[in-house]
Amino acid sequence: MASVPRSHRKAYGAHRTMSPTVKARNVAASIRTREQEGRPWSWSTYGLQANPAQQALVLAALAEVA
Repeated sequence: MASVPRSHRKAYGAHRTMSPTVKARNVAASIRTREQEGRPWSWSTYGLQANPAQQALVLAALAEVA
């Protein structure tokens, strides 16, 4: 069986993890955009409905800019 050449890198993002703080900032930015556009959002929009710790980080990130 012939070997198949492979890239030395995994697919983009496959090996990256986002810290909870960075994720909170990204979610907060998305929430701000949605609110400016008049679009609704909920914690389930971001998969955070069962994650009160991450929700708190998002709320803190939202308060930083407010």
